Amino acid sequence: MHRCMGGLGAVLSVAFLGCGGGRPAVEIPRLFPVSGIVLQKNGKPYTGAGLISFEHLQKGEFSATGTIQPDGAFLLMTSVGNSREPGAMEGVHTVTIVPASEDQDVQPIVLKKRYLVEKCPNEITVTLE
Repeated sequence: MHRCMGGLGAVLSVAFLGCGGGRPAVEIPRLFPVSGIVLQKNGKPYTGAGLISFEHLQKGEFSATGTIQPDGAFLLMTSVGNSREPGAMEGVHTVTIVPASEDQDVQPIVLKKRYLVEKCPNEITVTLE
């Protein structure tokens, strides 16, 4: 399930990272707010905690990640250079869940379903397969 929330929606983030008068190191892409919840197959919130990652299918260098809270909720941030900016890029994304674990050999869960981030505040329900 995906819901595009109304309101001011698009927050234009055009800034440059770097120092000095030279060329900018990294241009911050246009990002849109993304929050949501991770659900188990049975429809109940995923309570295992961990990390969630949205990787853009065409621009994977700008993946958005977030921490899955104990109630399954998450909020995405995109790594750009040495900073983390709120939101994710518009477009289709592959979603990966990394369960919280003390085990160093924990396996990530790569979902088959693709998720769309739109040009607005997004509220996305991610369901484990």
